[in-house]
Amino acid sequence: MNILTNIFKLTSILVILLYPLQGFSQSSNQDPLADPLFTKSDWSVFASNNPKQCWLVSTPKKSVNTKNGRVVEVTRSKILLYVSFWPETNNRGEVSFTGGYPYNKNDVVDLNIDNRKFELFVPAEGEFAWAKDPVADKEIVAAMKIGVKAVITGISKRGTQTKDTISLIGFTAALEDAEKRCP
Repeated sequence: MNILTNIFKLTSILVILLYPLQGFSQSSNQDPLADPLFTKSDWSVFASNNPKQCWLVSTPKKSVNTKNGRVVEVTRSKILLYVSFWPETNNRGEVSFTGGYPYNKNDVVDLNIDNRKFELFVPAEGEFAWAKDPVADKEIVAAMKIGVKAVITGISKRGTQTKDTISLIGFTAALEDAEKRCP
């Protein structure tokens, strides 16, 4: 990935995370991801208008954190699996994941969809990993459409292994809704 692609992706993720905060007062305790435009089972769709962007997102049903082979308690921020659409850039169906903790630069996060293995890459130190290119995005989305669950395994900068299980129930309906909102 080149530097411009990395900058675009980081900026896009910031928009995804910060856009829902718009309009909430500082004293608001409301979760900015609590008001989706569409929800089907375990997946929700959100959108922004300026610039036009749409994304579907889900959270884990189960998370297991281990260090040195032992289950440990850890504090993590939001754990989210995304598929995003950026019509103005023709970027459609971009897969990304935030594990709720920092990864090391160039880490690889394993994505297993019903025993079909994929890799997500961490291009810069931070909490996000992406599919390597649009071809990989399409392959992952195709697997998600027919899959039942996604298991995402990563290792934090502190050496804790995390295994997050995300349901794919409702994924296809949410994907279709996001595609209609961002043609």
